[in-house]
Amino acid sequence: MNTPRLIVASGLALTATLFSACSGNWKVDRKDPTQVIDLDYRFNDVDARATAETMIKDILSRPWISNWARDNGGKAPIVYVGTIRNDTQDYNVNPELFTSAIVRELINSGRVRVKAERDARQELRDERLDTKYNDPATIKAIAKELNADFALTGNVQQVMQRTNDGRTLVNYYQINAELTNVETLELVWKEAHEIKKVAKR
Repeated sequence: MNTPRLIVASGLALTATLFSACSGNWKVDRKDPTQVIDLDYRFNDVDARATAETMIKDILSRPWISNWARDNGGKAPIVYVGTIRNDTQDYNVNPELFTSAIVRELINSGRVRVKAERDARQELRDERLDTKYNDPATIKAIAKELNADFALTGNVQQVMQRTNDGRTLVNYYQINAELTNVETLELVWKEAHEIKKVAKR
């Protein structure tokens, strides 16, 4: 075997050995997804689930839906889920973990219509305009998109404190969400969910 082939073969063998060593040490134990497991003080799936539950319960119980229906011939309001900013230092905060649950429950309630998210719209538009090989009877009309009546936006804020000896840490999150009338810019709903964690060494 010549030198270049020997080097490549050795490299592949070393990579396989390292991968085997790294992957072979994990023991996987399946858990109930709703079980609380805190590995550290950062935002996690339990926090996202609690945020979604709080927001869903509140947004569906407030009068903005019935007020809109009353003033618009019984029509359900159309909601667009806008940006929920992560204004924290915690990279674990993924707003989609709770906004997707909020959207699901808004749709399933039958009282609200939801417009596709911005990232999905262009793909759908491309599909609608790709008519070259389509049956003319199935071609969808353009300029038929729904315009949202309300936009759901918000942010996540954080305050973190440590004791002087560094052995105790308090991590506080406030998840803010608000619903704004797109035409009038009137705020019709606003809620905040708070999370506080104390971690000790």
